[in-house]
Amino acid sequence: MRRHFASPKKLSPIVINEMTAARRKNYFNLFLGIAFLGYGGYRIYTFITGAEYTTFRIIIALGFIILGGFDLYKFFRKDAEE
Repeated sequence: MRRHFASPKKLSPIVINEMTAARRKNYFNLFLGIAFLGYGGYRIYTFITGAEYTTFRIIIALGFIILGGFDLYKFFRKDAEE
């Protein structure tokens, strides 16, 4: 009796394109995380050094810092899974 073994699957161009798109999105998260952390950190720094901001602007700056930290977390978490 002859057995037929399945050959390893070859990746189609669609799958390869999806994988590269996922990596681009991954680096986009890195860029957004750095940008949000930088902008939020700048706003908090200027507030601490004496700029007069409303409470709403301080909350928005803290939101940018949290969002940037979350984006960086997503970037490094995906790298650890691969």
